[in-house]
Amino acid sequence: MTTHLKRSQIVRNNRAFRGLSNSSTKHRILQTGEMVLFRIKMFFLYNISFNSAPVPLPEVIDPCRPSPCGINALCQNRNNAASCTCLPELFGDPYIECKPECSTNPECPDNKACLRNKCGDPCPGVCGSFASCRTQRHQPTCTCDPGYTGDPFRFCSRITTCKSLFYYRKAAFCNLNFVI
Repeated sequence: MTTHLKRSQIVRNNRAFRGLSNSSTKHRILQTGEMVLFRIKMFFLYNISFNSAPVPLPEVIDPCRPSPCGINALCQNRNNAASCTCLPELFGDPYIECKPECSTNPECPDNKACLRNKCGDPCPGVCGSFASCRTQRHQPTCTCDPGYTGDPFRFCSRITTCKSLFYYRKAAFCNLNFVI
């Protein structure tokens, strides 16, 4: 059997052979005719073939480099295909651009306000005791509950006299024996 070695294979062969740590091992390989085992070892460890050209390794392609994703999107390799998703708390088309739900009030419905980049109810914690809240044009509006009066943003007090009821038009009639 004749072996034909290319110059690059010989160089690799010599480098690998010189890389063996024990000189007695090198001598034993050459003396006892274990060159076949040496060649097998070289083939598996260093991909050196003494009878043919080296086998090229397959090229690894990362579908996320360069990223096909838009602004504020994350690319993930799924079965060798790029998959784009918006970063947490962001919305939109991840292949174009991901944005917060809102940045100003007009981007939300009239009964919501833009709070920390999300459309939400601005009422919780705004009104005082015995007051109700409604959102109009993105702003919370507080009013005292029926039968109460005062500053709805601080507190409302119960109306206790008939005269006050007529003044605030909360009752159509007043019975002197009837007190709310």
